[in-house]
Amino acid sequence: MRLLLTLFAVAALLHAPARAEPRAAPGWRVEPLPYGLDSPSGAARDGSGLVLSDLATGRIVRAGADGGIEILHSGLPVGRDVLGERTGPYKVRLRGGRVFVSQGWQDAGRAEIATDHAILELTPGGGVRTLSNRFWNPYDFEWGGDAWYVADAGQNALMRLAPGGALSMVFAFPDLVRRRTDLSFLSPTEFKGGEPYALDAVPTGIALRGERVFVALFGGFPFIAGSGRIVSLPKTGGADARLELDGLDAPVDIAFDAKGRLLVLEMGRFDLASAAFRPGTGRLSRLDLVRGEREVLLEGLSRPVTVVPVADGAYVVVQSGGGILRLEARP
Repeated sequence: MRLLLTLFAVAALLHAPARAEPRAAPGWRVEPLPYGLDSPSGAARDGSGLVLSDLATGRIVRAGADGGIEILHSGLPVGRDVLGERTGPYKVRLRGGRVFVSQGWQDAGRAEIATDHAILELTPGGGVRTLSNRFWNPYDFEWGGDAWYVADAGQNALMRLAPGGALSMVFAFPDLVRRRTDLSFLSPTEFKGGEPYALDAVPTGIALRGERVFVALFGGFPFIAGSGRIVSLPKTGGADARLELDGLDAPVDIAFDAKGRLLVLEMGRFDLASAAFRPGTGRLSRLDLVRGEREVLLEGLSRPVTVVPVADGAYVVVQSGGGILRLEARP
């Protein structure tokens, strides 16, 4: 079972040491945003503000440019999975003035309910409508003009959720193949020789551009450095799937900015001894797909989970330990 190989089920993300100081690239500046959520996860641009999800409380909030917080919903289920990691509302999306949420699997100590492992819509008056709960662990999702496209980190698959609730699998991601010597740090005697070693792909971030879906493949345990990659495929399936970028350290989210450049957020390097991603090893890069040029914009991140382009060419980065950052070019 792939339970151990999803993003929040393996890494002790919420028990890592204090995060390091983020470092912006020359010509950029970074500043914290004063929203004060306990464990922020998803973020979506809402005019000059943001809509955010909180894995600690199950709240969905609207955060204004002035730092004010409006609670949109406070009843989404939260809990711990079988390894003690947080589960709840992962990501948020806005469409037509409505708020949609990807909800993770249920707390390990209770039975399933209708809003677990589901794509949800917040309805007027504080209600919730379940669009589908037939996922394993829907992590990220995006509207593609005809349906919701969902990265199911439990099934290692890209799913399509049509209006009306019809659910289909677009593509099942094959294992990421590495050399066994890449795992020699685990056991020099067991992992030797040149035989291949397969890791689960674990799709996390998703972004759409035209008729193609871009997906970040986080890679499975033990999260070998440089084993993550970005792939793209047609909305209709994987006949023309292609590799866009590899050599990444646990890419957890992607997004296109207003100029069509791909933002790539890496969680960083995994430390087996502490069963956590090392604080300060996460980073945000920007990739020009036409020129093939990549630049690192922000380093020193600790457990980053979401990147969102906002107004004036700025970017917001959400760190799951509580720090939400705004990155902008210096005037």
